[in-house]
Amino acid sequence: MTDKPCADQTPEQLEAYYRAATEGELACVRIDHGGHLPSSEYTFERIMGGRRGRVYLAASGSFYAGSGKNCFHPKGQRRLVVPTLAILAWGEGDRHRVRTTQGQEMDDVRAVLEGRLAKLPPPAAPPPPPVYSVEEAEARYAAACVAYENADIRANNPRAYQRRVSEAREYMLAARADLEHARERAKIQD
Repeated sequence: MTDKPCADQTPEQLEAYYRAATEGELACVRIDHGGHLPSSEYTFERIMGGRRGRVYLAASGSFYAGSGKNCFHPKGQRRLVVPTLAILAWGEGDRHRVRTTQGQEMDDVRAVLEGRLAKLPPPAAPPPPPVYSVEEAEARYAAACVAYENADIRANNPRAYQRRVSEAREYMLAARADLEHARERAKIQD
């Protein structure tokens, strides 16, 4: 007896579903952990396309439509399964067992599985970057410079030190770019 909600799916069902799938339809990837708890995870994703017997997903990569195996790691722990309400119900309330990717909503997944939506809507666009005034940008840049100077304190772990300095440098460069953009906007407005 298995605890997997997709245990009754046949290879024929899998092949029929994914060979007929088009862009925007729902896909489900099962991730096994080899005996660790939880034993399996399921990720619902939007199909980005497919050709020549492959299914392309935005976050998980490409899979063979016939077997459900990952194209680049066919003996790996990720496999396509047919998305069903049983999978959704199996992990209800536990975001570690069943989840979505790329900003998709679990309500949209449920609507597709229940037949209320034909396809998943495209993920929402990321919010626009913040627009800083010159004073805000100068304060942000000064704080980033201080953070960069303080990141140069070596610890016992060289990787942690390198990561800390790299993150501080990236933050400082982004703050400097924001300051330059704020000054350009101020020149245009004058």
